[in-house]
Amino acid sequence: DYVSPDIVVEGNEYTFDGLQPITRYSVRVRQNCAADELGYSVWAYYHFVTDSMLCRTPLGLAVSNVTNISATVDWASVDEGTPWQVHVWNTSGFDSMVYASAHPVALSGFMAGVTYNVAARSVCDEEFDVYSTWSDTVQFTAVTCPNVAGVVADQVTGSSVSLKWNDNPDAEGWQIEYGFSGFEQGYGSTATVSSNSYTATGLISETSYDFYVRTMCGEGWYSENWTMVTATTIESVGIAESQRGTCTIIPNPASSTVIRVDGLRGEVRLAVIDAKGRIVDSEIIECSGDDCAATFDVENLESGAYFVRVTSKDAQFVRKLIVR
Repeated sequence: DYVSPDIVVEGNEYTFDGLQPITRYSVRVRQNCAADELGYSVWAYYHFVTDSMLCRTPLGLAVSNVTNISATVDWASVDEGTPWQVHVWNTSGFDSMVYASAHPVALSGFMAGVTYNVAARSVCDEEFDVYSTWSDTVQFTAVTCPNVAGVVADQVTGSSVSLKWNDNPDAEGWQIEYGFSGFEQGYGSTATVSSNSYTATGLISETSYDFYVRTMCGEGWYSENWTMVTATTIESVGIAESQRGTCTIIPNPASSTVIRVDGLRGEVRLAVIDAKGRIVDSEIIECSGDDCAATFDVENLESGAYFVRVTSKDAQFVRKLIVR
């Protein structure tokens, strides 16, 4: 119980403040008729109950700017200056309470494709637990990055495969990974493009390749699944894979082999690739146009067929290597 000290007033009225809402109070009043204690009247008593505080519910709750991890919630302006609580939850165990002193409110921590509920209420006096009722609940789903659709290999030669797929206005770009048919993803050749087509060059004739494509919708935000297509290069008709350089592997088959490159200048990348598309050895050499070479010790590799990929700014081609 709260008892205030006696208050001396002049006149016949007094206003109390700082009271709690929905609370019963007792008041006693007596008249001071003289300067000494004997000059008071008897006490007169009065009881009253304070009203509930007017605490208005946010109206017109709406969610916008929904991405894979974030969203914005806003409502009609009521009781500006009053703070709010924003509750976000779902049936999968997500539960978050955000305290906001202004709106709109930016929310985050979501997962793509997951549905969430959001509601808000006014905080009129947190000390005395005075809140409005919760607003209507609004439901939203975090955006997913669409999978690639319509992937086809529309142009195939003895050394290249051209891919195309359906365009998508939500895509910022696409990632491609490819290798020999059956290769393990994570070990293939990769590329990133901003348009809905790609041409892989320097391939081996009469060889099957798997191509995987996925959508990029933002930094670190990709489609959930890769879309795969398989294409087989056609028989070479005698046209050199590169008219700018040659590559010779001596000996072949081999337990230790020298890869010799002629006709290329600048930085040349050499990579030995196994049948699953994994790079098992690599080296970068500087070439001046004539007779540059690198030696690879392949005796620790399992016997079988491998491929040597040669890449420079002017050319890219692949040669077969047999390890005994």
